[in-house]
Amino acid sequence: MMRRENFLETEGEVFFYLRDNVVIEPLVEHWYAWHYLLSPVARSFFMRKNRKQLRSFLKYPEFHSGISSGKVGTVRLSVDDVLSVKQYLDSTQQLESQQEQLVAAVEKLDDLVFQFRGDSLEPLYQEIPFELKGRTELFYARNQSGSYRLFENAFEGIFDRCESVLFTLKTEYTKRPPVFNTPRLTCYESQFLIDIDFKDKILDKIFESRQAPIDFNKLCQEMNLTDEEKQKFRKFFTSEYREKALSEPDGGKIRYFGHATLLIETSSESLLIDPWIQNESFEKDGKNSYSLSDLPTHIDYVVITHGHADHFNIETLLQIRHKVGQIIVPKSSGDMIEDPSLAKILKQIGFGNVVEVDPFEKIHGSTFQLHTIPFLGEHGDLRVDAKSSYYIETDSEQLLILSDSKFIQEEIYQYLFKHSLKVSKMFVGMECEGAPYTWLYEPILNQGYQPEYAKNRRLIGCNGNETEQLIQLINPDSVFVYAMGLEPWLEYLTGKPATFDDYIVREYKHLEEKMFQEDRSIKLLYWSEEISI
Repeated sequence: MMRRENFLETEGEVFFYLRDNVVIEPLVEHWYAWHYLLSPVARSFFMRKNRKQLRSFLKYPEFHSGISSGKVGTVRLSVDDVLSVKQYLDSTQQLESQQEQLVAAVEKLDDLVFQFRGDSLEPLYQEIPFELKGRTELFYARNQSGSYRLFENAFEGIFDRCESVLFTLKTEYTKRPPVFNTPRLTCYESQFLIDIDFKDKILDKIFESRQAPIDFNKLCQEMNLTDEEKQKFRKFFTSEYREKALSEPDGGKIRYFGHATLLIETSSESLLIDPWIQNESFEKDGKNSYSLSDLPTHIDYVVITHGHADHFNIETLLQIRHKVGQIIVPKSSGDMIEDPSLAKILKQIGFGNVVEVDPFEKIHGSTFQLHTIPFLGEHGDLRVDAKSSYYIETDSEQLLILSDSKFIQEEIYQYLFKHSLKVSKMFVGMECEGAPYTWLYEPILNQGYQPEYAKNRRLIGCNGNETEQLIQLINPDSVFVYAMGLEPWLEYLTGKPATFDDYIVREYKHLEEKMFQEDRSIKLLYWSEEISI
């Protein structure tokens, strides 16, 4: 970090940079924002679960504060937070009532349609609950089981957005509490909370100031901050200057930012895959991780593989929105609670140029072609359409980006490569332990689900044997295993500390031995990496 010699300060103007150690958490109803909290129907189901956890905390605060280390069903709050939780639940009673009515309506409709087995559904329209009338179509699946679709756009605006952004000054001793089971109810001395819609362009100005100085007084005026709020917000900014990021792609390389994030730079374009990037760099064994400040000033394309929060990360997406040209997302069904439209969510939070893709489509850039590939697995066998793998061709490379896709049908790849397409570098996730699908999806499952099947329906990608079969089929020049959740700064989202003694790493090591025996190139990506192309 260098101190700027001639700090720019003129009459009425004071220019600052956002500090690198400022953590940004977008919140919905004071809970960490992810795609299910940005879809009104799904949000209602998940908020029911969240409030149930908080009421359990009020009943057994010592129990929760004693064991709450990110475990399912526990809230990482202390007994000192009891009053804050009570006040929160009291203040959200009206919204809770509205959401509970919507949940009850969906559950009633579930019961109504599932008992029909062939007779006309038209009389049933009269029994659709009020909250869903005009927003629902009834139909039969081909196996003659009754079902329905919800018109997702028709639910827009039925609740207050309740969006806010929490700024936290993080020190090396600060550990972020887990986000899926702990709300942000108290604003501490090192924090600043802004009630603001995610689409508000003021956020772009704030996040752009990580690399370009901003007129702080003017910013505070636009935010309508009081003098006291302005003084507190000032602590999140600095006069220290950091070198600007590259304005153009550096060309011919891939940078691994941790977990599943890849920055692909061709001669004149950049593609950022599944951005989940930390606000500042971490050092280990003389090696620095990449941070938001290491991104170029403009990103031509952001490419999303699926909606899980470690791949479709609202926290990162909001912070890079001002520099993104186009964002590519897999198309959802758009009418099922478990499969909300990622494109709609992105437009809702302020992205303008959003492109949806189906399997086996092509997108042409100036220096690349992107092919979409069906993504199987990782979603507990639920009907989730919004997921895709990608094959990217540049002038010199052929990249296969598989993310958490599971190798189940080799015919998919036989179809894709029937014209003798080549793969120079394959990126594949091997998180093959995973959690039962109920860990994530239980709040939106209806009463017909059977818990005993959960142990076999896991949120997993390829294991060692499946990855080996995939390698034998495709014969890539190099294999890179990634998306393992091993970096320690990911724990606040993954919920558990990962170690190199974990089962998934042992699976990789076993595969690595086999590949070395066959004289194949394979590497486990960790922390940060720069790969020439």
